[in-house]
Amino acid sequence: MSRLFEIKNLSVIFDTADGTIRAVNNISLNVNQGECLAIVGESGSGKSQTFLTAMGLLADNGRSSGIINLNGSNLLEMKRKELNKLRGNRIAMIFQDPMTALTPHMKVGEQIREVLVHHQGAGKKDSYKIIKKMFERVNIPEPDKRMQMYPHELSGGLRQRVMIAMALICKPDVIIADEPTTALDVTVQAQIMDLLKEVKTEIGAAIILITHDLGVVAGIADRVAVMYAGSVVESGDVFEIFYNTKHPYTLGLLSCSLSLDKKIDFLEAIKGQPPNPNKLPNGCAFNPRCNKVKAICKEKEPKLKFRQQSHLSACHFEFGVK
Repeated sequence: MSRLFEIKNLSVIFDTADGTIRAVNNISLNVNQGECLAIVGESGSGKSQTFLTAMGLLADNGRSSGIINLNGSNLLEMKRKELNKLRGNRIAMIFQDPMTALTPHMKVGEQIREVLVHHQGAGKKDSYKIIKKMFERVNIPEPDKRMQMYPHELSGGLRQRVMIAMALICKPDVIIADEPTTALDVTVQAQIMDLLKEVKTEIGAAIILITHDLGVVAGIADRVAVMYAGSVVESGDVFEIFYNTKHPYTLGLLSCSLSLDKKIDFLEAIKGQPPNPNKLPNGCAFNPRCNKVKAICKEKEPKLKFRQQSHLSACHFEFGVK
């Protein structure tokens, strides 16, 4: 497999009235062709901000440093015009709230047609044929009728499918899916994830799945990166993350997740709350919430290091699932 997308030493900082907020702290990630990398962590861990930065959607008060390579080209150095040629074409994003991501006063077919015209120069007649075929591909019933509807006239599940159709229409190399099953019922969630798995296999796209749902991760991901307080605290293949955990935070996430393969009398929540990003604790950022904390954890920040071949964690000690 060839490496399509790579983040090197990315940091994202926001200047606010309350001071400087470090949303992302010197992280490095990569994803290969035909692979799914899942990014997991609580709200505020920096998951979405990392990839909004990659898409050139950083807020005006934000600034970034580092490298984000797509097929060897650094997205952070591109001018807006160059980036617009790639977004929706070679790299696409499925947002977690399609109601706000779609333009409310435009019919959904017209919105997708704009993508085809802009990136592929398709004519009106040809573009609607392509859109109809894609709507059928993503299991949108009565595609001719749905193309003429506005976003508010569609159900949540259909709006999400429209977003996926828009992301796939130009057969991108990389698809970033930000909580793609949020607020959908369980049946629709399963259908959406099955669709993403098919896409990964059929067009060889690299998928980056941003989620807090470990059940979703188990069903689709090849590798997992766990983020906490803007940093990657553990990464490895999906089996290693689930069955050979090396970081207490990952262990905490697994402990408060339902499982069908073992009996659970109660779910154990991680104590406390994620830290304020502009007032991170000394040492390990997770130390105020960690039930395995030692003196060194409050004094020295642990570095991300290899535990075995492709499994990394940022902890002064090694902990595994017992």
